[in-house]
Amino acid sequence: MGWGRISIHLERSVQDKGLLETLIEEDPDMSMLHVSIFDTFQNTKDFMRANNVYMANLRSLDAKIAVVNYMLQEKGIIFLCELLSAAKVDTTMVWFLEKFLIDTILSKGEICEGIPSSDLARINIFSPEQPLAEEEIFHQYMNMTSSEFNLRMETRINNTDRFNSIFTTFAYDSVWTGALALNKFVTRNNISSNNFNNILSSMSRSQWAEEFGELLMETDYIGVSGRIKFDENHQVNPVMAMYQYQGGKEMTIISKLTFDTNGTAIWIDVAPIKWAGGKKPLDYTPIVVVNQKITLMQIPRNLLIVMSSITAVCFSIVLLFLFFNIWNRKHPYIRMTSPTINNFILVGCVLMLISVVTQGIDTQYITEDIYIVFCQLNLWLPSLGFTIAFGALFSKTFRVYKIFTSKQKVTMNDNQLMTFIFVMLFFDVLMLIAWQFQSPYHYFIINMYEDTKPINATLIERYTYQKEICSAKSNTLLFANFGVKALLLIFGSFLAFETRKVRIAALNDSQQIGICVYNTIVMTLIGVLVTLFIDNNPPISYFLLSFVEIFSVVTTSCLIFGSKIVLVIRDPKGEKVNIRTSATTQVTTITQGQKELMEKIAKLESENKALRNE
Repeated sequence: MGWGRISIHLERSVQDKGLLETLIEEDPDMSMLHVSIFDTFQNTKDFMRANNVYMANLRSLDAKIAVVNYMLQEKGIIFLCELLSAAKVDTTMVWFLEKFLIDTILSKGEICEGIPSSDLARINIFSPEQPLAEEEIFHQYMNMTSSEFNLRMETRINNTDRFNSIFTTFAYDSVWTGALALNKFVTRNNISSNNFNNILSSMSRSQWAEEFGELLMETDYIGVSGRIKFDENHQVNPVMAMYQYQGGKEMTIISKLTFDTNGTAIWIDVAPIKWAGGKKPLDYTPIVVVNQKITLMQIPRNLLIVMSSITAVCFSIVLLFLFFNIWNRKHPYIRMTSPTINNFILVGCVLMLISVVTQGIDTQYITEDIYIVFCQLNLWLPSLGFTIAFGALFSKTFRVYKIFTSKQKVTMNDNQLMTFIFVMLFFDVLMLIAWQFQSPYHYFIINMYEDTKPINATLIERYTYQKEICSAKSNTLLFANFGVKALLLIFGSFLAFETRKVRIAALNDSQQIGICVYNTIVMTLIGVLVTLFIDNNPPISYFLLSFVEIFSVVTTSCLIFGSKIVLVIRDPKGEKVNIRTSATTQVTTITQGQKELMEKIAKLESENKALRNE
C-alpha cells in the first residue's frame, strides 16, 4: 500500500506484559512506529480514558493507519461504537482489527444500540487472518470440506466463542499432524499392542524425540487450515488472507499471502478494494501551500544609517588623532614616537572603519555586479587595514626590542620600519590577488530557513527567508592569509612581552600593545561565533560584526594615542621629557650601545634647553 506511518494499539494481559515490551524493544522496526499498550482487565471507565488518550495521540501525530488489537470483544465493540457514533466519520483513516470481532458484530446485526453492523462500511476496516482451506478441497483423511468443518465446529461451540474458534482449525490440524507422525512411527518400528512397552523402554527419550521429530518433518498433507508441510526452519508457512468489510453479512477476501516451493512470499489479489472515501487514503494529511512568500533578508536602512553614524564618529576620532600627530610631529615627545609610523597605524584604522559601511551596502542600493565588487572590498579593506595598523605598531616595538636586547649598537630609523611595513603589505596584496584570480567571487541567493503559518488542518502559508552572498569555489589562500595575520599577532605578543620592562614611554608601547592584542583576539573569536551561529540573520550578524570591528579600531587607536595626547597637554613645549631616569631604573642590563644612546639623548636635551634660553 505504500504506507509507512503506522500506529499500533495493543491490548495485553498481565502475563504478556514483559514479553510484549521485550518484543517492542528488540524489533528495530518498532522504533519507527507509534505504539500504545493498555491492560486487558481495565474497567470500562479506565478503558474509555485510555482509548481517548489513544485517539488524541492519533490526531496529534497525524496517524492515518491504525492497527488495533482487542482480545476482549466487549471492548472492541465499545471502541467501534464510539468511532461510528461520531457526527462525522473520518474516511481517511484505515483500521486493522481482529476478524473475530467483526464476525461477532455481523452475526448480531448491530454494533450497539442504534448503529447497525452495516455502518462498518462507512470506514475502512481490514482484518488479516489465516483462512480455511478452499471450499472444493477436502481434508485428505477425513473427507470433509473446510466449510463443513466450520459448520460442525460452530454447532459444537454453539457459535458463542468466536475468539477461540479462530484457533480451532490449527488445533484440529495439529492433532492430525501428531497422529500421522505417530502412525508412521508405529509402522516403521513394527509396534503392536504386545511389544509396545518393550520397544519404548529400549529407546531413550532423546532417541524417541529425534525419530519422532524426523517423522514430523516428513508431514505433507492437506488439512482444514491448508497445506501442512514443514520447511527447513521447522515451520509451516501458513496461507494468510486479508479481509475487508464491504457490506453484507461477512467480510470479503481481497488478497492472499502464500508461499512457493522456495518459501518466497507471494501476494495474490482476489477481489478489488472498496475505499470508504472513494480513494486509497494516505498515511498522513496532505498539506496544501496556498500562499508562499519569499523574503530576502537584507540590512535595514535604519540599521545602516545608525552604524554609519557611529562609524562617522569613530572616523572623526581617528582623524583627530591623525591631525594631532601631524600637528605635533616636531614636539620632542611625539618626534621620539616616530610620527610617520603613527600615521600608518591610523591609516590602517581608517581602512577598517570604511569596511563597516561597505559591509552594510547590498542590492537595495547597487546592482549585483557592483555588489560583487563590494564583497571584495569587504575582504580587502579589513585585511589591508589590519596589516598596516598592526604591522606599523609591531615594527616600532621590534625596534625597541632590537635596541634593548642587542649586545651591539643598533640603529633603526623610520625608513627601515616603513620597509618592514611595505614588505608585509606586499605579501598581503599578493595573496589576495592570487586568491581573487584562483577563485573569483560569484553572487548567489540562498535559502536560510522556512517557516509556516497554519490556516487550518490542510492549508498553510509558507515563508521562505533568503539572503544574498558572495561565494568562491576555494578559500585555501584566504585561510592562509588569515593564518599569516594570526602569526603576526603572536609575533607582536612576543615583542610586547620581551620589552615589557622598558619604561621609556616615548619609545615603547608594550603595555598598550598587550591590551590591543587581547582585545583583537577576543573580538575575533566573537566574530567567528557570530558567523557560525547567527549567520541566518543578516541584520543581527551585520550589527555584531560591525560592533566587533569598531570596538577593535577605537580601543587600539585610543590606547596608542590617548596617552600621547595627555603627555603633550601636560608638557606643551616638551621641557619635562626625561628618558634616562625611566630607562635606567627599569632595564636590568644596559649594554654599551644603550648607554651611548641615552648619553646622546641627554646631550641633545641640554643643547635644546640652552638654545631656548638664548
